[in-house]
Amino acid sequence: MSDQTVNDQIAALFSDYRELQNEIFALEAMADEKKAALKQAAVALGGKVCIKGYGTASVIPASTSHTYDTKRIDDLMARATLDGDMHTATAIAQARKETTRSESFRVVLEK
Repeated sequence: MSDQTVNDQIAALFSDYRELQNEIFALEAMADEKKAALKQAAVALGGKVCIKGYGTASVIPASTSHTYDTKRIDDLMARATLDGDMHTATAIAQARKETTRSESFRVVLEK
């Protein structure tokens, strides 16, 4: 097989790949539009819609969570309080970690 034939075959593969990628991008844009419309419907109907045989769409509101080893922190604060060290007990209480989650939207399609 000549170099030109190999190059032509590879060029055709690139061309096919580019065409498929463009189709995928167009389909993803259409899917995003439909998902946005589903989200608007869910918001308008209280945050969740469920159509039997099709699926469920729900908006999960933004939230904040706090994570730490509760038992150990509580023990430290209790010991500091018993020792009369209110400054340390207060500092420990204020040192908790907060994680904020942004609102999300979930669509679950029925099979």
